[in-house]
Amino acid sequence: EAACSIGALHGTTDSRIIDGATRFGHNIGMAFQAHDDLLDATGEPEVMGKPAGLDSRNGKYTWLTLAYPVRILRRAREEGIRTARGAVTQYTDQARTFLDVLPPSESRTLLHALAVSLAGRRS
Repeated sequence: EAACSIGALHGTTDSRIIDGATRFGHNIGMAFQAHDDLLDATGEPEVMGKPAGLDSRNGKYTWLTLAYPVRILRRAREEGIRTARGAVTQYTDQARTFLDVLPPSESRTLLHALAVSLAGRRS
């Protein structure tokens, strides 16, 4: 969020653009974290370059453990995974809508592509 806000502040005084860039940064950051936590729970270790489940084994709070702290129930884990996937989609879509306030440009196109690629990453 801060990186997007600072970048916008450096480039313009238009409060609509600054606000849109800040909100884009917030939402893409939330989508990234939800997806990262989802990968930790469901990703392929060979692709990620680290063992799956490492965050929860190290006692780190993740999207899944915060949403569904009862880890012993398979159903709770599956619901947590569905919730995290929904959050990735929701935050990514929301982030993309905030790009609409930016004037058409290569930067806007690249930020849109970044949002889409982050949501689909596998490592």
